[in-house]
Amino acid sequence: MHQRPKLFFAFVMRANGVTGIHTSMHAALKGIRDLGVDGEIVTPFDASPIKYLPVFGMRKLITPFSRAAGVWWHRRFHGPILEQVLRQKLGAPGDAIIYAQCPVSAKAALSIRDPLRHKVYLAVHFNHSQADEWRDQGYIAEGGRVWAGIRAMEQEVLPAVDGLLYVSSYMRDYLEKRFPSLASKPSIVGVNFLDMSTQDASHGEKTGDLVTVGSLEPRKNQAYILHVLGEAKQRGHRYTLTIVGDGPDRGHLDRLAVHLGIEDQVTFVGVSNTVFDHLASHRVLVHAAKMESFGLVVVEAMAHGLPVVAAPVGGITELFADGGEGLHWPLNDVMAGADTLIRIMEDRDLQRRMGIAAQQRFATQFHATKVLPQLRDFLLDGMEA
Repeated sequence: MHQRPKLFFAFVMRANGVTGIHTSMHAALKGIRDLGVDGEIVTPFDASPIKYLPVFGMRKLITPFSRAAGVWWHRRFHGPILEQVLRQKLGAPGDAIIYAQCPVSAKAALSIRDPLRHKVYLAVHFNHSQADEWRDQGYIAEGGRVWAGIRAMEQEVLPAVDGLLYVSSYMRDYLEKRFPSLASKPSIVGVNFLDMSTQDASHGEKTGDLVTVGSLEPRKNQAYILHVLGEAKQRGHRYTLTIVGDGPDRGHLDRLAVHLGIEDQVTFVGVSNTVFDHLASHRVLVHAAKMESFGLVVVEAMAHGLPVVAAPVGGITELFADGGEGLHWPLNDVMAGADTLIRIMEDRDLQRRMGIAAQQRFATQFHATKVLPQLRDFLLDGMEA
């Protein structure tokens, strides 16, 4: 009987972290193992520290002088070291599947795989392009050499992998327009899920009004939420807001809260490993990102029965319906945003109905039992006898 292949989750960051990719990757790893597939996470940090510490440490010295050079250094050396680790892992007998979590990881896998024994799949977690993500964080300039190099690498890698796993139909459609050859590439849409078997999805005691979760950076746009909160206060409605996450915008957001006179309503908790606890103790998730290929925190909130207020951007519209599990708000209109916020916060029955609908949608669309079998079947297609 043909031996079932081993599944390697390849990633250029450390195996453990608080990003949405980390959450998705660990959920998939646990689920795959529960279904009887041998899997493990492989990163550059599996190499000897003698190999990676001097190289990765150099980035910290370079970045203060040139953020773009720091990005180039990160991508230039994380990939080759991951390649070395993968080469050792793939040296064992038997077939293997490399489930790359980013284009750099996919390139490393493609460079050393044996096409007769190994398949390389890529999860499309990024928003439009990794070049745009680095740009939005202020590290590189659009049109610059590093930006152009990242996009060129994506043009090389995406058509070369054996299959693509999209987090949303939005990203599939976007990339197939950018790279028409991807339309004929094996793919699946909807690969992010949560396993709530180890989580308490009860409503719990609501100690706060609003919660938002995400890195504090321009794309996440938490400033909009503060402006809406300030406008609501001007109209006589005072709501508390808990901001979970950290990043370069922290100082700006602190000052903005003071300027708007809402500093006593806003709590910054920083990076947290207990996001579920913060969600469970609040009434509504508010989200103001300018672009999201998916929005895993929205799904996490829905799992806890929280209605969601977010902009209809990217893949967000595929997660919940306006007026169903939450409300959409316009990011270019603070007054309209305040109207939306007041509407949901002043109507507890509406909150309750939307919260029930959100939890039901999670159960039917995003629970591990719904998504994981399809993910497994797609990855193992043609690799089992």
